[in-house]
Amino acid sequence: DFETAAAASARLGRGGIGFELGNGIAGIDLDHAINENGELSEFARSIVDRMDSYTELSPSGRGLHILFMVSVSEETLRERLGGKLGGKKASIELYFGVHYLTVTGNPYGEVKGLAERTKEALQIYSEYLAKTEKKSTNQRAEYSQHRERREDMSISELWERMFNAPNGRYIQALYYGDISGYGSHSEADLALCNHLAFWTGHDARQMDMMFRESGLMRDKWDEQHGSQTYGEMTIAEALRGTKERSSSYSSYAGYGYSSTGAKKERGFNPNGPESSVDEEQMKPVSDYLEDFVDELLKSREGKAIPTGFDTLNELLDGGLYPGLYFIGAASSLGKTTLALQIADNIAKGGHGVLIFSLEMSRSELMAKTLSRETLMLSLSQTGRTENALSTRGILRASFSGKEEQEGLIRTVIDEYSKWGQKLTIVQGIGDVGVSEIKSYVEAYMKEHSGQAPVVVIDYLQILAPYNDRYTDKQNVDKNVLELKRLSRDYQIPVIGISSFNRENYNAPVSMASFKESGAIEYSSDVLIGMQIDGIERAPSEKDAEYKERVQRTRDNVAVCKKEGRAFCVEAKILKHRNGVPGSVHLEFYSRYNLFMERGSTIV
Repeated sequence: DFETAAAASARLGRGGIGFELGNGIAGIDLDHAINENGELSEFARSIVDRMDSYTELSPSGRGLHILFMVSVSEETLRERLGGKLGGKKASIELYFGVHYLTVTGNPYGEVKGLAERTKEALQIYSEYLAKTEKKSTNQRAEYSQHRERREDMSISELWERMFNAPNGRYIQALYYGDISGYGSHSEADLALCNHLAFWTGHDARQMDMMFRESGLMRDKWDEQHGSQTYGEMTIAEALRGTKERSSSYSSYAGYGYSSTGAKKERGFNPNGPESSVDEEQMKPVSDYLEDFVDELLKSREGKAIPTGFDTLNELLDGGLYPGLYFIGAASSLGKTTLALQIADNIAKGGHGVLIFSLEMSRSELMAKTLSRETLMLSLSQTGRTENALSTRGILRASFSGKEEQEGLIRTVIDEYSKWGQKLTIVQGIGDVGVSEIKSYVEAYMKEHSGQAPVVVIDYLQILAPYNDRYTDKQNVDKNVLELKRLSRDYQIPVIGISSFNRENYNAPVSMASFKESGAIEYSSDVLIGMQIDGIERAPSEKDAEYKERVQRTRDNVAVCKKEGRAFCVEAKILKHRNGVPGSVHLEFYSRYNLFMERGSTIV
């Protein structure tokens, strides 16, 4: 066993322990998966989430090893993999057998058993490691045909083709604004422009238009540097650096595009820039320090905004900062209730909140708040729930004529009227999109002397479509991208509520649980998934045991809901761009719309 091997290795002074893959056990080796801040790269996270099996740190502490089971023979695997049992490319290695993998016994994250992952592993091998020589001729023909048809193609159709290309995952990450694989934002800008140069047939004007749709777009794109803007210099460098040359470069002369997309006339050298060296890039770091510090101060202006939950605040480094947050859960697990309680807590703390309710009416949200407050007051006064009111009880005025409940509701309404001045609820069904949200934010700031609100959107998937011709996924992706831009441009926290894929309702929460999850995964700064506490599978549990336990847990939840008692919910931080993942364990009184941290009391 591992303990015996580890003891022998230490006794004999060996460098480590090697494990030979095979006999149904396979492995993935991810290099450079964890940066110096302990953050998992987006690429590594996607592999870890897809495999969902035992994962441990490599000896360096910067890589990951994933061990899993396969259900087919090595002979079958050799047939499917062209005679091989694995391979290596860039920062990923995957082997189904005849390969040694160093093991450390130092798990990464939750300890899981060796799961059967044949299908997932073969998909990853196909995506990242399969040889492409035989396909190259066909791919060149396909790309050639694509370039001939590009003028008849809409920009959304072109993006879709790019995302479906063999390297589409990397293009998609850049499109969503993910710069984690690059040394700087500028390097990521150039990388996307290199892709755009190829796919647009080196059409500089179309490259500019498409770049402006991406999550990489920022004010710097239109900043003037000598005779060119930063964007024009980046496009020109991409055109120079790609193999094919195009006359469209000179056709770009004299034209730029403002941040609104309007064309602007301007002098331009048709022979290209006077020098191939960007003088701006040659400045020493000291020249950038002042702007760098200004940006840091701007991004962290003010203190963190507390959420009202101590453990969550601790995990989020004090609370909410400017950025894009998503809270997701299966139906009826309280995602709207939790977001509303956080919003109310923020308003109680004196910070403005702007809620966009696209499913429930304003009255329903107000009733949910009053219901929660009656329970909190009842618990603090008597320690019992009997006088608390449900949402339906408030909407139907069931308290009328009941002295104790009438007194309770009057007290709660008096308090609500005070801190409710910091809370604004915009209701709409199908007619509120990101552009409307932006207008409301601007109006709010104008009315409140420039103070920016926390924005809450309930919920993402029913925002008005960005473009009626887009698919549902394209509209969700684009709306996520624009919400990210909103949080960045106005330096505000934006909280989006998201539904889950139905096929993930009965599985432990993961990034894949989020409906239309691509843009959510890449663009979010913090991603929180909610699940019934205890639904995670223990490493030693057999299928039948696990299913039986989960069913007992769900049955208990149903009884708690019916009787108005609390049940336990885990709010799991799946992604934290500037921190580490973690979990908050909550007690949820679903009848009364109240979340409490486990073990806490109301006084």
